[in-house]
Amino acid sequence: MTFDEKLSMLAEEIEIPSELEPENIAKLLKTAGADNSGRNIEMTAGGAADTKIKKTQAASVKNKRKHIAMRSVAVAAACLALVTGVWLYRDGTDEESIDFGEPISYADVKQPESYGDLYGYIRDIYLNGGEDPSAAFVVSAPTDKTAGRFTELPDGVSSSDIIKTDGSNIYYLSGGVLNVIKTADGSMEAFQKIENEGKSPVDMFISAGRLVLISESRIKVSDSSADDVPCIVADIYSIGEDGASPISTVTQPGSYTSARMVDGSLYMVTAYTKYQHKPLESEEDLDNFVPVYYVNGEKRHVSAEDIVIPSNAGNTDYTLISGINCADSPEEVSVSAVLGTGDYVYCSADRLYVAGTGFKDTAYTVVTSFALENGTAVYRASGAVEGTVISPTSMGSRNGSFMLAASTRDSKTGEVSTAVYILNDNMIVSGSAGKLLPGTTVSDVRFAEGCAALYSADSDEPLMVIDLTNEAAPVQTDKVPADTSKIEFGSGRLLSAEKAVNDDDSESLKLTVYNAADLSPVHEISTEGFADCNSEAFTNPNAILTDSENGLVGVPYYCHDEFGTRVLYTVWSYDDSIGFTQIGQLEYADLDDSLVFRRGVIIGNTFYAIGDGRVVSAEASTFKVIDTLLF
Repeated sequence: MTFDEKLSMLAEEIEIPSELEPENIAKLLKTAGADNSGRNIEMTAGGAADTKIKKTQAASVKNKRKHIAMRSVAVAAACLALVTGVWLYRDGTDEESIDFGEPISYADVKQPESYGDLYGYIRDIYLNGGEDPSAAFVVSAPTDKTAGRFTELPDGVSSSDIIKTDGSNIYYLSGGVLNVIKTADGSMEAFQKIENEGKSPVDMFISAGRLVLISESRIKVSDSSADDVPCIVADIYSIGEDGASPISTVTQPGSYTSARMVDGSLYMVTAYTKYQHKPLESEEDLDNFVPVYYVNGEKRHVSAEDIVIPSNAGNTDYTLISGINCADSPEEVSVSAVLGTGDYVYCSADRLYVAGTGFKDTAYTVVTSFALENGTAVYRASGAVEGTVISPTSMGSRNGSFMLAASTRDSKTGEVSTAVYILNDNMIVSGSAGKLLPGTTVSDVRFAEGCAALYSADSDEPLMVIDLTNEAAPVQTDKVPADTSKIEFGSGRLLSAEKAVNDDDSESLKLTVYNAADLSPVHEISTEGFADCNSEAFTNPNAILTDSENGLVGVPYYCHDEFGTRVLYTVWSYDDSIGFTQIGQLEYADLDDSLVFRRGVIIGNTFYAIGDGRVVSAEASTFKVIDTLLF
């Protein structure tokens, strides 16, 4: 018998008291909401719950009675759901709106002191559908006339990639396997192979003598449920001449959102939606409403005081943020959580921002910030703006302020426009530019050089640029900021790798160096024409090797012809006075594209071209091949 069928039988068999008739429910809820406005729900003292629920103090007799009254409200609401045939929990579909009278009110941002508090807050969300966030829409700058990501990650923030080196070994993630290749002046040895069954590696970091491998997997988090949930696993290794040795494993439930390494500390973010699929049944079952995580297989619950609940949390999803000081204390894990959806994450050197989208009367975005220090992510502030974040790249930071661009819709006309917001360290809007490009679909907004550049999906040139240097009064400008499709290459220069179509319809790899001030081309070079030119560098800057100090650029590419696949890796030197000069090229004729080069690295005086199943080393000065490793 299904859960729905059991509830239907109960509804038919149980006689509902007069005070729980539908016409009396709204009054009961309204009274309970007024009586309990702004108060924490304390756990009752004594009983089995004492061994499972963390409490800050024993509840008073008054609190006990209040707790029992609120349980009655929950039962009443459940009965109403049975009578009307409408459920009060989300099952992944749009739910019908039910008016329960005045919502229970509470402080703008809550950090529960106990799991009992958390249970009460979550129960309120089930009953009331979250609070109206309209009061939090703060726009303090003019929006009538005036109106991403950075080119490089902020200082101290490390990016992940499929290939890393510690200056001696090469660590290459391919086909779900971590390959450790030992090098010595160009000679190579397939030294170690790490396979993690049941895990799908997605990211890799190296910092401070540690290698961190981030993998996606699934795990069972509740003893009372047979279902498993998505999770990410951070396997932390010490690295050196002996390869990679495991020292700690951290498992964090939820769908993978982002990970960053900041000065040797790892921060991971997941979106955990386990709690939206069934009603909240018991405050004694922590697994049902408290996020868990695992350190070396040991199950732990996130502390109640480390959970942040914005006032406009409209659902019971969680965003989990874990911090690990991988260098000094990899077994000590700090985990914080935000109740409510976190769709986008942005990380600066000392702040992590979680942006979640919701809807109540109008679309809104809640931004919650955390201070990062030595592997801890501590709640800092929370605020809200109107609209929904346009894209993952439409966020940035500058001089301690957070910037985001949102798509907004006029509630009367339905017209779509774009708004750019600047929030200070307290997550209060210090400047904004709204109603930009009305009626135009903006697909991306990129922040660079104190400006916000607005782009459409079919144009490489910005539709509009807003100067944000005066936060209180943003203005439109003719300045063209650095395009984030280009990467920094030395002082005042940007580099791009693109596919060019020649007059004979052949295709080439084209490199261009730009003046960062006005994006004017300084020098460019194209490879020979091919019938079909392909390169990961066209879409992923990590595939481009740049050495600004020595003026080197390296790019892998390949083409298909009637004989199979031509696999190439070319390295150029660059000088502003003469432009590009090719200093070496590797070329192989293969039957297919399974051995194409993916990355290139330079260790000492040796260049390494690395691909799936093949690594080639060559002298960096002459490009003479030293060794070839097949694996």
